[in-house]
Amino acid sequence: MLRAKAPRMFSSVSRYVTLLAFFTACIDDDRSLEPALAEVAAEASCSDLLPISSVAVSGAQTGNPGTNAIDGNLATRWSHDVIGATLTADLGSLKGICSASIAWYNGATRTSAFTVEVSKTGATWDEVVDRSSSGTTAGFESYAFTPRDGRYLRLKVFGNSTSNWASVSELRVTGGALTKLTTAQRNALVYGQYKPDATNTGPVPEVTLSQYGTPSTSTDFLVTANNQIVENLEIWGRVDLRSFTNVLVRNCIIHGTLNRGVGSGHVFGSSNDLRGATILDTALVGRPVTVPASYNGVPNPDAGNVNLANEWVGGVTGSNFTVLRTEIRNTSDGIGLNSQLGNVTAKGTWIHDGWFNEWTEEQGSPSGGPARYYPYSSGSPRYTHVDGVQFHRGKHYTFVGNRIGGKRVIGAHNATPSQKSQINSGDDMYNAAMMIKQEVDNTAANKLEHILIDRNWFEGGAATINITWGRDNRFETLSFTNNKFARSTWGSQWYILRGRDDAGVPVGNFSNNVFEDDGSAVPITRGN
Repeated sequence: MLRAKAPRMFSSVSRYVTLLAFFTACIDDDRSLEPALAEVAAEASCSDLLPISSVAVSGAQTGNPGTNAIDGNLATRWSHDVIGATLTADLGSLKGICSASIAWYNGATRTSAFTVEVSKTGATWDEVVDRSSSGTTAGFESYAFTPRDGRYLRLKVFGNSTSNWASVSELRVTGGALTKLTTAQRNALVYGQYKPDATNTGPVPEVTLSQYGTPSTSTDFLVTANNQIVENLEIWGRVDLRSFTNVLVRNCIIHGTLNRGVGSGHVFGSSNDLRGATILDTALVGRPVTVPASYNGVPNPDAGNVNLANEWVGGVTGSNFTVLRTEIRNTSDGIGLNSQLGNVTAKGTWIHDGWFNEWTEEQGSPSGGPARYYPYSSGSPRYTHVDGVQFHRGKHYTFVGNRIGGKRVIGAHNATPSQKSQINSGDDMYNAAMMIKQEVDNTAANKLEHILIDRNWFEGGAATINITWGRDNRFETLSFTNNKFARSTWGSQWYILRGRDDAGVPVGNFSNNVFEDDGSAVPITRGN
């Protein structure tokens, strides 16, 4: 049976939370963890029968109201003689919804065409099922879909194989815990006492994102005022803070730029200064770009292959910013600390799945070797030096309760396109979860100082933590304490690679860093 759907209208729902409430809820690390939230953070179950608090219908035949569809009695039914009739179930609160089970009236003798939609608010809807019933049973038929967070499930019926009637004997909804924690649930957590993952980073489930730009374009969002709130957007570009102060970026997905030759972050400010910006409950996610046929007239063997990210656009770079409960993936460096201004805090953030690429460049003639696409110059072979966090210079850095790295896939330099694809099939940061090295020079202005790295989770990397002696910095004010490490899944692993100064004294201060599985001490290579 052919059917037509009415055009869909899309809108967004924004919820305003005051900055005062935000800072009270998110910065305080001393609150007690509510015990019930340990269960909420678990992955959503798809086997629980979710209670339906009420139903609403577009109309009903006399004697066959919508409430009949949730009375637990297969002998009663809801019916309505209209193409596109709707039955909407209200679950009372946000749930992780996995499937709808429907018992169709006369379901053993006719088929019904229908869709199932899910909504968080009742204002905008995501279609999750579009099909027809089997026509073989009057009992329940289950229609599963990828779990979605929502409060409402709407059944829309487009008639049946013999008439325009929508007739449902019973509707059930199954699911479980939310696939993501709400704002209130996240605010009750204590940084360092829970492990960041997909449930507690990125946009919260109670908001609906509006599109800014398109996947085929690079449309940067330009901030226009001090104290501006950028929220509830999926941005197909970067967020350019320019020179504005105290900007809050909240509940967004930011995909970065497709433009090559751009060495910035998904969120960045003028002169590597983000001027007090806070990034909260956001996802910074690199997106695929296609390698061009040539660069400066030199053919590329990788031409046409899709790179999974722009290898020179990191997550966040610069100084004077705070990152909370944010997921950073498929970028180069997750956080780049490259400004002498320093003053950066990251808590409850998940940095993983860094993008690796490698190429050799033509050096004046074809005899120089095959070319890989590289946005800046020509010269010697190069590869992406991908770290979860790279410390270059600056002062006052705090990292508490973050999860950085992932399961490693072994890779080698001089990688072919297929080898690069294999490396990028892992979840790792190719070089290190944290790279700590004094860069630029040894002046007081550029010195790396006052670094707290406490109660984080680390995994992977050629060396998971790489702290290097150089330029007269012994890292006397670095405190690396109470962190947990995942054991290597691929063989040889430097968990903490610790340099020594010219006198043989180890740099930095390390204590109580243990393996997550049994609490035993993590080995330190090249000295304790």
